[in-house]
Amino acid sequence: MAILHSSRDEASRLQAQGEFELELAVNPGAAHSEYQLGEIYWLGSRPEEALKHFTRALELQSSFVDAQIALGKVWISQGQPAKALTFLQQAVRIDPENEVAHYRLAEAYRKLGRNQEGAAEMALFKKLREASSSIASIYRQVQQTPITVQTVEATELP
Repeated sequence: MAILHSSRDEASRLQAQGEFELELAVNPGAAHSEYQLGEIYWLGSRPEEALKHFTRALELQSSFVDAQIALGKVWISQGQPAKALTFLQQAVRIDPENEVAHYRLAEAYRKLGRNQEGAAEMALFKKLREASSSIASIYRQVQQTPITVQTVEATELP
């Protein structure tokens, strides 16, 4: 997986693909390997192949939120937002804090002409994005503060 994330060029994708296929040969129930193969095919502009692997990942692990979101993404790109809707609604039910799921669900609703529901999902997406941005900012501040200062401040609490 590190290969896939470190570089998105064709050679890296092919190398990662080989590793995930090898994992599946040893462990046919590896949902994450199926999902990663789907991502490789998606990045290679092969949505039909991606769809097969995302579907298989979800068959292996029914609560796999990333696979549900990926299926939604593929169906939307194929002009079939109604098919995407079921997967994206399930993803939001399982992980209500997943901002990507809300974004994709908003996209599906908009494409279906369900603008009010799309706007509500987009508002949730923005709220979650803002919250995660605030958390990231706090995390960066903590990382930049010397540990000794953090320790002293913590011991001074009543």
